[in-house]
Formats: sequence, structure tokens, C-alpha cells
Amino acid sequence: MKWQIRAAAGIELPFRQRDISMTGSCIECRINALSPGTVNQLHIPGGPFVRFDSALVAGTEVSAFYDALIGKLMVYASTREEALRKMRAALCELVIDGVEANIAEQLRLVSDSRFAEGNYDCTFLERQVTQ
Repeated sequence: MKWQIRAAAGIELPFRQRDISMTGSCIECRINALSPGTVNQLHIPGGPFVRFDSALVAGTEVSAFYDALIGKLMVYASTREEALRKMRAALCELVIDGVEANIAEQLRLVSDSRFAEGNYDCTFLERQVTQ
């Protein structure tokens, strides 16, 4: 974040892209409320390199008058296949009772063989909806 702000201010970076090694695979699912409600029970998945960023707690009221985003579920693993496995497990473990959310849709997307193989384009979601 520090370098992002410095670069935006026009400060030259002291390193080049070739100096940065990329390892592993990270996947993020944005969890959205599909309708308003009150969180009765919340179970957040855990484990190494599993993270859920959210302000939700039991008793939180989710209103229809604000952004539908209620959390971001992120996983990291050494390979894409392992990251997909971890994400499927984390989505199955995530419970947000009292507020209808898009957890099942996210699970369907990351379980799709085309997504797993990286064989998708901008029409992927349109095709998912019709299946």
C-alpha cells in the first residue's frame, strides 16, 4: 500500500517488476447480501491462509439501503488447485444465518471445471446463470 501511494504521487519505485517473484495462488470471493435481514448466527471459516474480512457479528442488521457487500473471503495456497480446494471448503464452512447471501452461487462458480482450468471469459457468468 505504501508503494501504491508513493507511485500515485509520482515517486519512482526503487525496484523493477523482474525483481518481484510471484509465488502461490490467491482467490477472493465477494459475499453479498441478497436481501436485508439480521445476522442471527455467524460462523467464519478458519485455518492457515483463510481470511474473512467483514464487519458482521451476530445481531448486525443488513439494510437494503447500503452496498450489498457484506464480506470478502480470501484463501492462499501454493497452487491454484489447492487454493480452489481451500475456497470450496471455506465457502461450505461459512454460515451467515438470517441474511440471504450469495455463498451457494460463489461455491458453484469455483466448483465449475471451466473456472478451475482457467477456461473462461467475460461471458462465463452469463452462461452460469442459464445452467
